[in-house]
Amino acid sequence: MTRVDNPAMQCRSMSWAAMGLTACLMVACSPTLDWRDVRLGPDTRLQFPCKPDRLERKLPLLERVAAAQMLVCDGGGLTWSATVFDLGDPTLAPAALLELRQRLLANMQGTEEASEHVAVPGMTVGTLAQRSRMRGARPDGSTTVAQALFVARGPRVYQLVVMARPDAPEQWSAQAAEFLDALSWRN
Repeated sequence: MTRVDNPAMQCRSMSWAAMGLTACLMVACSPTLDWRDVRLGPDTRLQFPCKPDRLERKLPLLERVAAAQMLVCDGGGLTWSATVFDLGDPTLAPAALLELRQRLLANMQGTEEASEHVAVPGMTVGTLAQRSRMRGARPDGSTTVAQALFVARGPRVYQLVVMARPDAPEQWSAQAAEFLDALSWRN
């Protein structure tokens, strides 16, 4: 005896299979990072790859207390952060940038693998903006690598950091560059 399937049932079975395959492909292709335009202060814009938490604190900097605004999020095996300190005096910016860099290295218990002076459109000229690649240790003892940008605009100094966790994708360096390069100011 030959079995004859109902054509409507065959069609329905194929539809379910097609929907299941489409759902699997959509999950596999969904981006880990969801880039968005974010403001930090009244005139600063950044591109963040995840929805950042906003924090405001008073933190020590240059043996004084400075108002700090922070944005931070985790996405794609990376921690993304941007902090702006309002010093109230633009002449303090060069020393503050150096202290922020040294403090990040100390917090990471790390070393600076590479560093270069950069020009960011709109930055305060003469403050020696710096881009750094650092290697250090996480609290659990595992290795971490970070890319950071230290730059000033008037009385404000900015520290942008992308910190890689052990599960970070290989292409994280390009994603970090995209984040650091996206800093801009509205005049």
